Amino acid sequence: MYEWYTDGTWRRKSCSSTVTVTAGGGAGNRSNARHVCHSTSQLISWRNHEDVDVIGEIDDGNQPYRQASVYCVVN
Repeated sequence: MYEWYTDGTWRRKSCSSTVTVTAGGGAGNRSNARHVCHSTSQLISWRNHEDVDVIGEIDDGNQPYRQASVYCVVN
């Protein structure tokens, strides 16, 4: 998870471990990055980065991000 800073940079605040996920594993078959909010006083932009590698397939190098603004400040 990356937090947006007013100097125009994204800074990593949390990272999940590398996980091998098998097909058909259900909702519990995933990797999660989490961090505790120290304050909810400001609206902060956050984004995550997912890198998925399928075994036996060519990786296109695409780096998808999802972004949202939430009231969560991390020190």
